[in-house]
Amino acid sequence: MVTVESLLELYNYAPNPGEMVYVKGFWDKNDGGGGFFIFDEESTLNPFFNDASYFKIGFNVNYDGMVCKSISSTTGRWIRQWDRGKLNLRWFGAVPDWAPVKDTSKALNAALEYAQFTSKSDSSATIFDNYLYTRPGKTIFIPTGRYKFHSAISSIYYGVVIEGEGNMGTSSHGTRLLILHEYTKDDEAITGEERDHYGFFRYYANMANNSGGGIKNLTIDIASNYNSNVILLVSKDKITPSQKKPEDKNALNYNSAVSKWKAENIVLSMRGKALRAIYMRSYQEEGVLPWRIRDTSIINCWFAGASIEGQTVSACNASGLQIVGGFFSSGLGVGINPIQPGLFLWGKHGCANVHLNGLDLTYGYIKIHKKSTLINVNCRFGMLLIYNREDKSHKDLRVTKYYTLNLEGNTSKIPNTSQNLNSQEGYLSYRNTGEIENDILSNQDNLNDSKATGSWLS
Repeated sequence: MVTVESLLELYNYAPNPGEMVYVKGFWDKNDGGGGFFIFDEESTLNPFFNDASYFKIGFNVNYDGMVCKSISSTTGRWIRQWDRGKLNLRWFGAVPDWAPVKDTSKALNAALEYAQFTSKSDSSATIFDNYLYTRPGKTIFIPTGRYKFHSAISSIYYGVVIEGEGNMGTSSHGTRLLILHEYTKDDEAITGEERDHYGFFRYYANMANNSGGGIKNLTIDIASNYNSNVILLVSKDKITPSQKKPEDKNALNYNSAVSKWKAENIVLSMRGKALRAIYMRSYQEEGVLPWRIRDTSIINCWFAGASIEGQTVSACNASGLQIVGGFFSSGLGVGINPIQPGLFLWGKHGCANVHLNGLDLTYGYIKIHKKSTLINVNCRFGMLLIYNREDKSHKDLRVTKYYTLNLEGNTSKIPNTSQNLNSQEGYLSYRNTGEIENDILSNQDNLNDSKATGSWLS
């Protein structure tokens, strides 16, 4: 079997029909981007490459890591032999930053072309999109190393998982992503998202297709100039199909959702200009099931630092959110004002069926806006803020009693909620469950009209 050092050598090699060649690497023999390629003399597939668009795709017009042209043949392509499983980002030219500097965004955008696609069943189907053998929503695996992202990445409309080889934390092992891209008006022009509603990793609702995606086993560092959200989950439609076409009796009365999305074993280091680590939002205004961000999980994640908005995780009209374990650490602050990391639950319909289990928010806050349904707080918190004006609607809001804050009586580190929370006006605020219990005993109806303390404190 012939062996070549790189995809450039493969491109320059004169093929025989059906020949298999082993390629040692994408750029060179040591970069981990190699594999077996077979020459298909009938293939006319083109590598994914676009260096002129805002979302830059690939590094070379002649090869992208899965498909490679031949300099000596106008027809026929070298095709990577692939088990239809995970896509390795090294295949697409990604290299850690100890190698010559390369924009990892280009590699990820190329991988996303193969991870999300429309399955085909007709004669146009290829090895990469034939519905009999593969489905969209792949896992993109990023091996150990430090990778730099200098430009924007494409939006995600299928359940793509971006997976590393373990988060580094403070060690030299695992997978670390450094986000250097800065939001500009170009981002807004291309995505239609203003800075406040943008994200570097963007998962959009897409019928029933964007289910099961997520990120896992990664350390994500945000450069000091990054000035938007890091991760965005969004269902953008305000009006349901049945409202758009009332004459269609089969039209659904709810919109597409992002569902079953999961962040697991993530270390995410925020900087002062960043807005939120994770921003979830459903825009649906009427109809049934308005919570179009559904059944998401954040498991064993550590959010270091905090955002300038004071919202580490913000969920608008979300249902089924579970945050299990992990730690929201206190922020370094902007100027003289400390930043408190926090969880903000809000929206026209509020959030429903939210469970916070074992999360450490000792020096942060939980803020629950006007409406909520079945919120279970089973974790430490520095401050719990609950909207308490006449238009409130809190149903089955529970806080587990056995967690106690500052057992040694040290109140110096309790967050000063008068800063970075806009205002406490209209909110009940509690530093621990003892304060909640005392408040309920003295005024049982301060949270709901039922006066049922069992629905509030368990």
